[in-house]
Amino acid sequence: MLGWVLLFLLIVVCLYLLIRWQSKHAVKNNVQSKPKKIKSMWSGRKKSTEPTITESELLPEQLAQLAEDRLRFDQVAELLFEQRQHIISRVLAEQIQQRFLNKMPAKCLSQVVDYDLGEWSVYWSFEQQSLEYYVGRYGIFYTHVDRFGQEHKREKH
Repeated sequence: MLGWVLLFLLIVVCLYLLIRWQSKHAVKNNVQSKPKKIKSMWSGRKKSTEPTITESELLPEQLAQLAEDRLRFDQVAELLFEQRQHIISRVLAEQIQQRFLNKMPAKCLSQVVDYDLGEWSVYWSFEQQSLEYYVGRYGIFYTHVDRFGQEHKREKH
């Protein structure tokens, strides 16, 4: 009888250790794949269903305004990179969002996104340009795609 009880306890302990080991590796794998998930999420975003107007259909004044807006977006992104923000509190995310959104073109879109494990980001987009301020477990990351399609990154640990 004592042998069966010990065998039962041994099986329970082994199952407990196996479950802990499995959950630890699942969390580790989830954290390592987080940047890939984020990148695929932003690249997989659905485009607007509004009819698009090509640049050749724009009037010269509209074309000049578009070029000015694209330049302004890049200048604001450059400002974010230069200021080297080090805000990690999620409570202040909307302040960051508004501070830079107010300087951007009127048609610029922005959102604050919460992720697992207390990670979050502020994302701005205009036409094909984008800017992201990402706060994660391993630091703060800035990513900007400019009007020429070039990607610029900066990390702060």
